Amino acid sequence: MNLAKLVLLYFITVNVSFLYASTLSLDQEEIFIGSLEQERGMPAEQDFIIKRDSKTPEKVTVSFNFKFKENVCSEFGTDYGDIFPDPNNPNFPFPFPIPGNYCVGSTEITRNHTKKIVLDFDNAYNLDEGENETFSLSLVQKNFRSPEVKLNATVINAKGPYQIKKRGHFQKDGLTFNRNY
Repeated sequence: MNLAKLVLLYFITVNVSFLYASTLSLDQEEIFIGSLEQERGMPAEQDFIIKRDSKTPEKVTVSFNFKFKENVCSEFGTDYGDIFPDPNNPNFPFPFPIPGNYCVGSTEITRNHTKKIVLDFDNAYNLDEGENETFSLSLVQKNFRSPEVKLNATVINAKGPYQIKKRGHFQKDGLTFNRNY
């Protein structure tokens, strides 16, 4: 197969996958989209088409559920460790035992996790009545053992160019949609 056919096949595959993506109308400040698609023991992954119009709030919180696996301690033991003397501290001249718990057995469990992300349109283009914009939003769990979800968005149809970034470190997880003048 030549390169041109491979490129054409790629674009057809990408465009057809968006035909089956769910469409979210961003018409409320909080939207719950349910559980992400996830096969047993596999990371969650789902694509959405998000639609913004003149009535979309400046910040939309989207929440969703997914599963992940983690090890939890199922059996504890007790250990008596020693605190050793500090030659510079006359209050503790001799070692003495202190009790402590430690894990001697663990079990794998599957947890249900709810995640909230914020889509921030504070710096987006102003839309007039009847105008709308569409973006693709991809939510991908790193792996089945991770409660982290990677976010990615791209412009499908918009009033102008956008720069879409992850929100800052001290903000809730999410994306900011910044107009590019």
